[in-house]
Amino acid sequence: MKKIYTILFTLLIFSIVNAQSLPIDFETMATTSDFIDFDGGTATIIDNPQPNGINTSSKVAQIVRDGGEVWAGSKIELAANLDFSSQNSIVMKVFSTAPIGTTVKFKLEGINASTERDVQTTDTNEWEELTWDFTGEPSIFNSVIFMFDFGNVGNGSANSTFLFDDVDQLFAGLQIDFPVDFEDSDVNYTMSDFGGNSSTLTTDPEDNTNTVIQAIKTDQAATWAGTTIGTPAGFATNLPLTLSSSKMNVRVWSPESGTPIRLKVEDSKDPTHTCETETNTTVIGWEIIEFDFLNQAPGTELLSVGLEKGWTYNRVHFKLTHFTIDIQKEIY
Repeated sequence: MKKIYTILFTLLIFSIVNAQSLPIDFETMATTSDFIDFDGGTATIIDNPQPNGINTSSKVAQIVRDGGEVWAGSKIELAANLDFSSQNSIVMKVFSTAPIGTTVKFKLEGINASTERDVQTTDTNEWEELTWDFTGEPSIFNSVIFMFDFGNVGNGSANSTFLFDDVDQLFAGLQIDFPVDFEDSDVNYTMSDFGGNSSTLTTDPEDNTNTVIQAIKTDQAATWAGTTIGTPAGFATNLPLTLSSSKMNVRVWSPESGTPIRLKVEDSKDPTHTCETETNTTVIGWEIIEFDFLNQAPGTELLSVGLEKGWTYNRVHFKLTHFTIDIQKEIY
C-alpha cells in the first residue's frame, strides 16, 4: 500500500510542476512534453522555420495533423483557471500554408465544462495574430486546446502543418453593441467569418474618414458563407426587435445591383433561436438597405413565433447568397 501512495504522490508533483500559465512563448515557457495530443494531432516545440514578419522568435510550437479525426489537435494544462472579467480575449500568432479562411478552433476546458470559439485565417504563408473573444465566460477553465483546420482530416502535408506562438490573454476592447458604426477605438470589432468568407476592418475606399467592414466572399466559399458582426459572444445587449419595431437599416456597398443579401439574427447562447430576412441590392456602390424581419426568408422561423416563445436575439449574420467581392457593411 505504501508503494501505491508513493507513485500517486510523484505523479501529482509532476503535474503541478509542469502546469503552465499565460502568456506562453515557447522560448522559456512550456516544453513538448507539456502538450497532450489527441486524435491525429502531434505537437512539438521546434526552431522557428519562418522567423519573419511579426514573429522572429527562435522557438515556436508546431502541430501536424495526420489522419485521425476532424477535431485532431493538442492541449496544454494551466496552473490556474483563466479569468475573463477584465482580459476578455486570447490572442495567438499563427503561420500556415493552408488556404485563407481555414478554421482555427480554440477550446477551453474545465471540470465538467468547456467553451470554444472559431476564427478563420486571413493570411497564408505569413505570420498573423488571431484573436478569440471569450467575453462573459466564467473563471472555470484551466486547459487550452488547439485545433487547426477544424472540420477536416489532416494528411500530414504542409497544409496540415501549423506553427503557433505567443499565446496570451489580453483586453481586446469592449463588447460590441448596437448600433454599430465601426468608429469607436475602444470597441472590439473582430468579425466572425463562416463558410469561407473573409472580413477585415478597413477604411472606406470612397471616404478616408469612414471606417467599414469589408467582407469578401472568396471563390472557394460555400453558398451560405457570410460574416457575423462581432465575436461569438454577440452584442452586449439584446436587439430591440418587436412586431412593431421589426426593421434594421444597413448601409451597404456592392459591386453590382441585384445581389441577394440575407440578414440573420440569433441568440448567441442558443443558435437554434433565429429569424432571417433577405433583400437585394439596387445600385452599384453605397446604399441604405432596409431589412424587415416580419418578411422572413422562406423556410425560416417567423419573428412572431420566436417572440411568442420568449426568444431573444443578440447576434447578427450577413449571408451573401451569390458570389460577390468587396462587400462593405456599416450598421448604424
